Amino acid sequence: MMVTWIESFVGVRARQAKYLLCGAGLIAAYWVRFVQDDAFISYRYAKNAARGHGFVFNEGDRVEGYTNFLWTALHVIPEKLQWSSPWFSIVLGLCVFAGTLVAVARLASLVFQSEAKVLLTLAVLVANMTFLLYGSSGLETMLQTGLLLCCAIVAIEHVIPEGEIGADLGKARVLSGLAAAGALLTRLDSAVLIATWFLATLWQVWGSSDSAARPKNMVVASLQLGALPLLICGPWMLWKLDYYGNLLPNTFYAKSAGSPLTPLLYGVAYLLFFFLTYGAFLLIGRARRVWPTIRSNRRLWVLMVSLPVWGAYICYVGADFMEYRFMVPVLPVLGCIAAEVINPVRSRGRQLGLISVLLLFSLLHRVLPFTGPNLGIPLLNHWPTESSTSWYAMGEALQDAFPNGQDVKRSPQIAVAPAGVIPYVSDLPTVDMLGLSEPKIAREGDTLPIYFPGHVRMATVEQLQEREANLVVGLPLLERTAAGEEPRSEYLLSDLVLMWPGPDLSKLPTSAEIIEIPLDEGVSWAVISLVPSGLVDTAVKERGWRRVPIAHRCDLDGANPVIKRFARKTCDQV
Repeated sequence: MMVTWIESFVGVRARQAKYLLCGAGLIAAYWVRFVQDDAFISYRYAKNAARGHGFVFNEGDRVEGYTNFLWTALHVIPEKLQWSSPWFSIVLGLCVFAGTLVAVARLASLVFQSEAKVLLTLAVLVANMTFLLYGSSGLETMLQTGLLLCCAIVAIEHVIPEGEIGADLGKARVLSGLAAAGALLTRLDSAVLIATWFLATLWQVWGSSDSAARPKNMVVASLQLGALPLLICGPWMLWKLDYYGNLLPNTFYAKSAGSPLTPLLYGVAYLLFFFLTYGAFLLIGRARRVWPTIRSNRRLWVLMVSLPVWGAYICYVGADFMEYRFMVPVLPVLGCIAAEVINPVRSRGRQLGLISVLLLFSLLHRVLPFTGPNLGIPLLNHWPTESSTSWYAMGEALQDAFPNGQDVKRSPQIAVAPAGVIPYVSDLPTVDMLGLSEPKIAREGDTLPIYFPGHVRMATVEQLQEREANLVVGLPLLERTAAGEEPRSEYLLSDLVLMWPGPDLSKLPTSAEIIEIPLDEGVSWAVISLVPSGLVDTAVKERGWRRVPIAHRCDLDGANPVIKRFARKTCDQV
């Protein structure tokens, strides 16, 4: 047994070993730190709130294009104090990560009542690259996980081992309610796991009460669990209704188009690839052997109830495009199961070989651009190192050319997809082409011909004209010209379908043209000049940006199936 090795190695220094593992986890999480594009959406809302404009994406435009209110509100602090929001989010995320590891240790001690298995559970999570990566990321994921973990801990504290007398857990239930309120403010989908843990708690209260006291105990426990979420989140929901005119964020509508079967299948693939890319298939035989042990552990069994519930939710919403972000809230539960599964040792050599292979699988999640039907870290990372598509540099180029901020009378309006790094850094009035911050695009935009979780709508030409978008930045269309090479003389419509996929681009007005904005030596970002702007004309003249005409024809010879699918409405021959 691995716990025997751990006990012989650690001895009586289990507490010091926990500190060492938590410290190693913090160092590793900092080492793989990154911030992705979606984090900059929160920073933009926080920036406008710090300026006194409220939680808005564009000044004066009340649309809830974010889903992490508490996390966004916390970032008003660095924006107000003119600190770096990316650095603030990394430091805050690592602090929350440390607290989550402490909570994991508490959870594992309740489940196993063995210091060696607590250490093994911590080691499993510290070795999990997805868990480490979301110690930063700029997103609220680890905060949500830590708060939900508090609810899980209270739920299994109510599972009393045979022969023990249950303690009064009234205060614990109140604290669980407070954590639940924080989790709901952080992400509304926390309600799925909160409901699971609360029902598990109430089930234990029901089972541990005699028939005479049962009604009273159930009412008291329900009030202790539910009072703070209602008192805290109720006013917040009323504020949302008054401020935004809707209880649900605009992102809900932007993500709800298309066939309901496609997200379901994508969610199933997402779950399968997660376990496949972490080498879980290597543990199937072991899992069968230790299943009686797992089944006999009532506290672990209560924890495991959350897994099918959360898995069903992932399939229902169509998963996510980021590096297995939706798996993080249940990773502590999976960590407890994994600790039980890898505990048996048949031979020292085979055990070390298995652990080495599992660590290699984990490491691949940091270096591969794809680890399944989602984007890996090399494609998600936009800070502190620049991405291969230079989004941060594009934001800086636009901010340098148009330094007057979000004032639509003094700055051109850009249209982007996605709407994180570039709008935040450029600080220009922005149309979100994917509709997350645009109600009309969210409801009436074209449905993308290829499913991409969380991004299923795209603005049409008419919608961007109606919104008076001057520069369509879209998705990255980088033009690289080697020294001595002649720059291109025109862009075909088929050249533009990857920067603006889906809609019929043949509807572009004949006055539309490409402007190449230099980012580096020999590298320019091609944008579409859609609605004429004197400010843009001045910048083109002063900075020597190239204007290139758009030829209203297509050439799809040799194009891959993805381009042909995106070009279906634009090009006659598709």
